[in-house]
Amino acid sequence: MLAELGESREDVAQARRAGDERAEQEVVDLWGARLRRLLAADPGAAAQLRALVEELTGGSAPAVPQQSVTMTAEASGRARINQAVGDIHVNER
Repeated sequence: MLAELGESREDVAQARRAGDERAEQEVVDLWGARLRRLLAADPGAAAQLRALVEELTGGSAPAVPQQSVTMTAEASGRARINQAVGDIHVNER
């Protein structure tokens, strides 16, 4: 697993150099899912993980970057506008 983590770290570094946010997020999602499965299998590990995070961050939670989104749209006639900050699925019939 450590080898996979090292490979993922390199994948993230390459994605950041290339400005590929999607590739970076895919790695984050993959490891998030793995971590959730591990914690579901061993709920006691959550306390150990919390202690590790506190140790690595000096007791303070890592800062979460704040994002701001501004959307503007203008329609006329029979136009339809769909805006989303995340995924959007539009099914028209």
